[in-house]
Amino acid sequence: MWETFWKDYFIDSKISNYKDYTKKKYWDLCDELIDAYKIQEWDRILDFGCACGNLVREFVDRRYDNIIWTDISKRAISYWINQWLWKYLQEYTDSILTHNYNFIFMLDVLEHIPLEWEIQKLLTSIKEEVEVIIRVPVSNEENWRYVLDVSENDKTHVQRHTKERWIKLFKMSWFTHIWYITLNNIYDSNGVLAVLIIKEWQK
Repeated sequence: MWETFWKDYFIDSKISNYKDYTKKKYWDLCDELIDAYKIQEWDRILDFGCACGNLVREFVDRRYDNIIWTDISKRAISYWINQWLWKYLQEYTDSILTHNYNFIFMLDVLEHIPLEWEIQKLLTSIKEEVEVIIRVPVSNEENWRYVLDVSENDKTHVQRHTKERWIKLFKMSWFTHIWYITLNNIYDSNGVLAVLIIKEWQK
């Protein structure tokens, strides 16, 4: 899986939609997330599967120093190896989601994970009351082509589920609260599921 997300995935890619992922801008998405979810500078944030860390860079620029990022791709993380964002990186491990966070971002990540039980294992490991923001492409029929061509064109997208199946998967992983996201830069639509999910603290 490491090799799948090497240079050919992020720059001039023939297997993804990216011309040069390292130049993607997220300043407007960052501001919108902070405003919509009242994210504070001291909140502990994990950007899970953040590729080259561009969204993390925006948070750090706004003095959010309690944010960390991780990605399975050596190519993605090596982009910052000699630059200041490196200190916010944590190596990907199976236990990284079990730590204490206020927010976890999983934007365009879950569709890349090969096995559904792996997704459920990751989600189940997240603690109660963590606000998890997820965006994932969807299909109209289970295990069929994606609604959006841009999602279909990425050859590394392997989880093809309807919105209903994704919601069921979240609930099976003990997420009791699910809200659809309707922001300007991240929003639920016919071809994309965008949700904020939270596990309720069990008394």
